[in-house]
Amino acid sequence: MKITKDTKSFAESSSNNVIPAAGAAADDPYPFSPVAIDRLHFPANFFFGTATAAYQVEGAHNRSGKGPSIWDTFSHEHPGGRVSEGVNEEGIAFYNSVINDAIANGLEPFVTIFHWDVPQALEDKYGGFLSQRIVFLDPIVYGHYPKTMRTLVPKRLPEFTWDQKQMLKNSYDFVGINSYTSTYVSANFTPDPNPNHIRVSTDKRVTLSDYKNGKPIGEQASPSWLYVYPEGILDVLKYTKDTYKNPIIYITENGIGDPVDLSLQDAAKDTWRINYHGRHLLYIRQAICDHKVRVEGYFVWTYIDNLEWSSGYTIRMGLYNVDRSTKELTRSPKWSAKIFHDFLNRNGHSRGGGGHGEGGGDGIVPDVCRRLIPIRPKTVTHDEL
Repeated sequence: MKITKDTKSFAESSSNNVIPAAGAAADDPYPFSPVAIDRLHFPANFFFGTATAAYQVEGAHNRSGKGPSIWDTFSHEHPGGRVSEGVNEEGIAFYNSVINDAIANGLEPFVTIFHWDVPQALEDKYGGFLSQRIVFLDPIVYGHYPKTMRTLVPKRLPEFTWDQKQMLKNSYDFVGINSYTSTYVSANFTPDPNPNHIRVSTDKRVTLSDYKNGKPIGEQASPSWLYVYPEGILDVLKYTKDTYKNPIIYITENGIGDPVDLSLQDAAKDTWRINYHGRHLLYIRQAICDHKVRVEGYFVWTYIDNLEWSSGYTIRMGLYNVDRSTKELTRSPKWSAKIFHDFLNRNGHSRGGGGHGEGGGDGIVPDVCRRLIPIRPKTVTHDEL
């Protein structure tokens, strides 16, 4: 990925409340600064935050009474995976401290119970995601599995009783979506050469590809599976609204990594991350304003460089660098941290207003949608940051 001091233009938004600046180039109608969109362009009660996961940042894999997870054979709090098998008071105290510190600093915690770290005890008992206790979104909205599953693999699905269906339907408060990239999909009903080997790749009956007619869906980034296609977040938000009865939605993860060959100093000048988030936020606002999607929060992945699972520390996706060559693991903000800070502090909302209560939700456009976004050419320089 080529790095320049200039930001790439945000050209994706087609929302009717985005206006081009005077003198904009004819072939680039929306040259866009990452600072042109502000906190004010979202409802007052819209949540902004960053996300991380215990396994990826905490360390201490075998200390303080932690039970084994599938990554080291979850859990600090319940070593056996169940309250009935004992509670680790030291783990409870630690997470109480984390939550209390967050609140003391003006942050509201959104707690994720599961982030790929299944307690080994529950993996053994329930078979992980092979268990019928693991469900898709359709059952908790409609009380049954998706039509495609009922058509293609009916014999492998459990039957819900009438009582179970009533318990399942609408048994959620909101839908969380992790969105990073998009891909092309086409139907594939080629007979499976090994029908006894049941697996997702053949069950789904589709072919996925990052390319169409020899061209990628977007610029390839880091990690290597991530192709930048911000409009995809609008597509998935509209789909979720139309398919699942217009639920409240939080974007629980959205992020991009640094090119793997950069030094920490060069990675700090992360214009690619500034543009990535800015372009996605434009489409989220478009979903709210033009399509009446009930999006109520956005969480950047991630606030600090961390262990990206099987990629280890080779993929850096944080707003903050971590210098792992130092004993102190020195943290330092990237340009994106400064931009995100300024974005959040350009906030003229009055206290107590907000969210879809501003006039949004249930198909009503929030007042913030009447605020125009000034679109203008802009160069982000080191001096400005």
